Amino acid sequence: MLKLVSDAGETNSVRGRLALAVLIFQDLAVVAMVLVVPVLGTGGGGGPLELVRALGVAVLVIAVVLVVARRVMPPLLERVAALCSPEVFLLTVLAICLGTAVLTALAGVSVSLGAFLAGLIVSESRQSTHALAEVLPLQIMFSAVFFVSVGMLLDVGFLLANLPLVLGAAALVLLVKTVTTTLALLPLRVGWRSAASTGLLLGQVGEFSFVLLTAGVAVGLSPAALGEDGAQVFVATTVLLMIATPLLAVAGRRLAAGERRRVPAAPEPAPPGEEAPRDHAVLVGHGDASVALAVELRARGVDVVMTTLNPEGAVEAEAAGIPVVRGDARHVHVLTEAGITAARIVVIAEDTSEDAARAAAVARSLTAAPVVVRPNDAADLEELAATGVDHVVDPGLATRARLVRTVLERLGVAPAPLPAQADRTWADTTRLLDVRWPADAGCPHGPAVRPVLAQSGACLACLRAGETWVHLRVCLSCGHVGCCDSSPGRHARAHHEETDHPIAASAEPGERWAYCFLDDVTVTDRDAPDVPAAAAGS
Repeated sequence: MLKLVSDAGETNSVRGRLALAVLIFQDLAVVAMVLVVPVLGTGGGGGPLELVRALGVAVLVIAVVLVVARRVMPPLLERVAALCSPEVFLLTVLAICLGTAVLTALAGVSVSLGAFLAGLIVSESRQSTHALAEVLPLQIMFSAVFFVSVGMLLDVGFLLANLPLVLGAAALVLLVKTVTTTLALLPLRVGWRSAASTGLLLGQVGEFSFVLLTAGVAVGLSPAALGEDGAQVFVATTVLLMIATPLLAVAGRRLAAGERRRVPAAPEPAPPGEEAPRDHAVLVGHGDASVALAVELRARGVDVVMTTLNPEGAVEAEAAGIPVVRGDARHVHVLTEAGITAARIVVIAEDTSEDAARAAAVARSLTAAPVVVRPNDAADLEELAATGVDHVVDPGLATRARLVRTVLERLGVAPAPLPAQADRTWADTTRLLDVRWPADAGCPHGPAVRPVLAQSGACLACLRAGETWVHLRVCLSCGHVGCCDSSPGRHARAHHEETDHPIAASAEPGERWAYCFLDDVTVTDRDAPDVPAAAAGS
């Protein structure tokens, strides 16, 4: 159900929020049900007192879980997260889940419910996004195992032989669940169409029903007292309603849409604190450079969202008014939580070149926005180019202020160039030139091309001679910057003749071509990103 709601973009809609609330309440109610079922069994005994005792245990278990979730777990996860080790954090989360599952099993509640309660415990921490990002691959795997297991339990022969019975049971479950859910939601004054739409969305059999079935079979109970046949009817009904859930979701969506057509109104705003960021900058990593950039961007009216693994850094950023998503940016979930799909630019700073390349690869898979990297060690240009990075601020070649200026230029909010620079074009020393030289270009010198950064913003030979250049070219073997053949000095060609480096690329904003001096061949790189004219003053 959550997957369907998320894919439809209804997570924050009235129906999506109601459905999630009902599901969580149902899952908590299963705690009491699991403890009550043995009392109803043939060997339960104990009468009303045993029933009261079971309900008391259920209330106690839930109360302990809530206290631990609010008081114990947040500081513990904060201390573990401060180690900035994803491996240790993942092991801690798994230990919490398994430990809670074992303790609840000892209290008479199932292991599955214990794992669910562990999830509630972790969700109360500020590290919940980090935890979800780490365990999401496991969640996907276990979900697949669950669905495969349900499919393996289904006896197709029994289904075909008892199809009227199974269809009747499925219709009865759907009717009862839809009606009871709708009636339960009507007092919330959400409208009968929204309530009924949520009821249709929740018409399937929940996964914890298998927990109740197991608990019932253990004490001699079975669905409709049919024994093994009853269990097969239950499984077949579950499978049919799972298959029907997408169709029920669509039917419920159309029902809710009819209510909106009848009563024209503005779209309901998202709850406070849940507005999705748009046209903002995503900053990956916390540090002096990232904070300085965030302050500069916000001063110019650009919203910022930061991601970091460091809890202390997150607290400092939040104290400065910067929204923070806690977690490892190498996980899709963390970047999605930061709103990367609607971001104007992505900046990866305060990380090693290797980790920055991994984060950049994930970011590039989610957005076409410019990606700027400032590693805290020597930049591996080939690795960064392979992940789709657009700009690299190499700390060995540029100051921290260069990161701020590069981002402002890409966003089109850069300050005006200095008077001495305004009358000429300067090379962007952060633009990562990664020309893909084709094999059929009629030139054998393509292997000499590699990703480079311009070594300087100008033709240094022209500056020393007091000359003015027309255009600038960047050597694709070493990054040397020289002037073109139309310039008085022709220093790009002079560099080629001195070093035998065969190919140079245009350093002009918006131009994406390279030229081989030896073979007089020009190649246009159509795959390279456009560079805005704002970079002309860099």
